[in-house]
Amino acid sequence: MLFFLISGCNKNSDVAVTPSTEGNSNPNAPSNPIPSNGAVNVSHFGITLRWSCTDPDENDTLRYDVKYGTTNNPTTLITSNILNTSADLGTTDTSITIFWKVTAKDNHGLSKDGPVWSFTTGH
Repeated sequence: MLFFLISGCNKNSDVAVTPSTEGNSNPNAPSNPIPSNGAVNVSHFGITLRWSCTDPDENDTLRYDVKYGTTNNPTTLITSNILNTSADLGTTDTSITIFWKVTAKDNHGLSKDGPVWSFTTGH
């Protein structure tokens, strides 16, 4: 009978280590957008997008990616991995409809996309 004992640690291993998600839940979907979904005549100067979000695992830290665009599939990244629940869009053209979406990510690698929201700027 042969036995092999292999021990040691390869610090330069190419094996990727991913965070454990066992027993962890996805964040809740971002909600309560400001400007509110479907709002019209939003001032086009200094627009700040705001939302709320929670995680069922109370010790998880949430970070957010925010995208916007002029179609119902926003792809332009405003900001990523932010801790706060607001993002500055800045100033836009008047009479334009902006679509935006927030993705919540927890510190275990799980994420949840929020719905696509929209608002239209006015004068």
